[in-house]
Amino acid sequence: MKKLKKSNYSNGKESIFLIFDGECAMCSSFIKWLDLIYKSSKYKLYVTSSIDNLINTNFSKNFDLKNIDFNYLESIREKTLIYIGPNEKLLIRSKAILVLFYNSGNLLLKLIAKFLSIFPKNFLDVFYILISKNRYKLSVFLRLNKNCKLHF
Repeated sequence: MKKLKKSNYSNGKESIFLIFDGECAMCSSFIKWLDLIYKSSKYKLYVTSSIDNLINTNFSKNFDLKNIDFNYLESIREKTLIYIGPNEKLLIRSKAILVLFYNSGNLLLKLIAKFLSIFPKNFLDVFYILISKNRYKLSVFLRLNKNCKLHF
């Protein structure tokens, strides 16, 4: 494993940056839940629903972003969870979820990630896309609080 650059550490924790759909109650609820899980993790989560926050705020001081294609990120921002981890590792869809679960420090989530990783990425992405396309309907069905929206 490559040594991480000093800029990827925040108070001794490795940094992970997540970009998500901030207008979706289900997405916001998931991010709030992840934030709780990651409090005891070795990783520090930075979360935003805006590409501009990634580029223009002090969030970016924790990341070396010279190889990130921001036009690509903007084109997929509302369709998927975007994970940018140490060494500019960019993950989307089911792979982002699996890595988030695996790195959470939670034994059950780690086991779920290991189990799901036996399936091909394309197979898992079909389910991710199905949920993603119906996330607003699922938010209503699950009676998620519309005021749960996070804005960064």
